[in-house]
This record gives sequence, structure tokens and C-alpha cells, in this order.
Amino acid sequence: MIVICGTCQSRNTIPDKPRSNGYYVCGSCQAGLDVSFSDQETPHQVTCPRCQTLQEPGSLFCYKCGLPLDSEDVASSYVADKGAYRSALTRANWATAFASIMLVITFWVFIAEVNFLSLPNTTYRPTSKLIESLQVAWVTFRVAFVLMSMAFLYWLYRASSNLAGLGITRQIFSPRWAIIWWFVPIGWFFKPYQVVKEIWQTSDPSFSELHGAGNKPAHSHLFWWWSTWILSMFLTEFGFGVLPYAPEDQGAFWDGIFHLIGLVLFFNCAVLMIAIIRGITKKQEQRNKAIIDNN
Repeated sequence: MIVICGTCQSRNTIPDKPRSNGYYVCGSCQAGLDVSFSDQETPHQVTCPRCQTLQEPGSLFCYKCGLPLDSEDVASSYVADKGAYRSALTRANWATAFASIMLVITFWVFIAEVNFLSLPNTTYRPTSKLIESLQVAWVTFRVAFVLMSMAFLYWLYRASSNLAGLGITRQIFSPRWAIIWWFVPIGWFFKPYQVVKEIWQTSDPSFSELHGAGNKPAHSHLFWWWSTWILSMFLTEFGFGVLPYAPEDQGAFWDGIFHLIGLVLFFNCAVLMIAIIRGITKKQEQRNKAIIDNN
């Protein structure tokens, strides 16, 4: 029979028949083991369906990876989803490519706004040519933004769907809601951040559901990515009108100032987004490899 040491959590193989003195010690730390024998049949030992580790009879969780063992539904659902992992690498490459293009376009719009604000007069009434150039830059920015967002959500859905195949049985946000929350009023201010945070933490090869995500806090990239996203969206979309009592000929000037600040924040947001996409995809590839190697 297998007995788990209560001190160091190592496995110890105990003969089916008791010793004469009835005393057993852990082979790793030499701590005493609580071993009891009876005439009853030895309870059936369980093998974890995720990491294939032999467990002590009656265990509720796998001592190695934390998978719940007290429910047949949980074990069977994991086995059913075991082959559900599909690499998100291709989608990640597309998402990062669009984000990289977005960086170039953001820089272009920034330069166009600077040219607008650098007029040699104080009226800030640009020529029709300058207005047309600025409009083209912003239209291109918005089209590229939509394409980048679609590529990002396309990758995000795959990354969220992969959690089941990576052995996560207590996923809070389903793949469908991982996308829906981006379009729900009020919820879009914080739910998407929670979605990406969950995927980041649970994709880590060292993550264990037994101990939870508290052992390894989310990377600061996530916080700064989401902060720059919210602020940039506010400044680029709603910046104009924040100072409603500015003189009429100064309205366009302040609009440009807010846009410049928003563009700088968005540039940093896109850089962090690329890092997050690559980071999560790398974590999932490593976790999947570890599961395959353990099996």
C-alpha cells in the first residue's frame, strides 16, 4: 500500500503485513507514518487521470497536480477533454502581426497630430490638405484597430478553449464569455481583464488548482496593459469636449493634445499586448508538453 507522509508529502510503499513493532518512518524525512491495518480489504488506489500519479486510497485531490479525485464526473470530464488542446501559436502570430502593424499606424497618426499642432499661428485652423491628411490617418487607424481586435479575440477564444485540454477543471470564464464580456456595457471595464488574468495564471506550467493562483500573482504586464487600454480609449474617443468652455478656435487644439496622449498610451498598450499574447501562448505550449511528458 502507498502512504503519503504528512510532513514532506512524499510517497512511501508499505508492506501489506504490519511489522512486529508496528512502527514505520518516511524514507525521505524519517518522520513517523500513520499506518493502520485491518482485516478489511485494502481500499482501491486511484491514479490521477491528469498526471498518472498513484494516489493514497481515499485521496480527494492529486497530491502532485491538485486535480480533484472525489468526483467521477470531474475525472471523466478531464479524460474527455484531454485531447482538446490545440496550439494557439498560429493565431498568436496573426494577432501579434496585426498589433505590430498597429504600432506603425499609431506612430503615423501621432506625427499627423503633431503637424496639426505645430501650425505657426495661434488660430489652429489648418489647411484643407492638412485636414485631409489627418482624416486619412485616423480612418486607417480605426480600420487597423478593428482588424487587430478581431485577430486578438480570435486568439483569445483559442487560448481560453485550451484550458480544459491543459487540465483546468474550474475555469471561471468559458471561451464564449471570454469574448462576450468585451461587448457588455459596464462589464467591459473590468471583466476582460479578469478573463486574460485567469488565462495567464492557469496556463502556467506550475499552476495547481489545489493551491490556486495565489501562489503566483499575475504579471504586472497585465495591469499596465489594461490601464493603458482604458485610458487610451477614453482620450482618443472622448477627449474632445473634456474642456467644453475652451475658446472655439482652441477646441481643435485641445482635441489634438488629448489625442496625442491617448496615442502614446495606446502605443504602450499594443506593445504590452504583444508580450501578453506571446507569454500566454508560450506558457500553454510548455504546460501541454509537460502533460505529454508525464504521460
